[in-house]
Amino acid sequence: MASGPVTVELPNGSTRSFRYLAAGDYWFNDESAGDQDGPNSRLHT
Repeated sequence: MASGPVTVELPNGSTRSFRYLAAGDYWFNDESAGDQDGPNSRLHT
């Protein structure tokens, strides 16, 4: 699996939930995302 930056274009007015995967199968949230959706970070565009 490659690592590095990724760019994803999202339509305006959409909401997406996401998490990050680190080494050792460790999943974590983005505390600066502004919202949470259960165990996930939530981003509003």
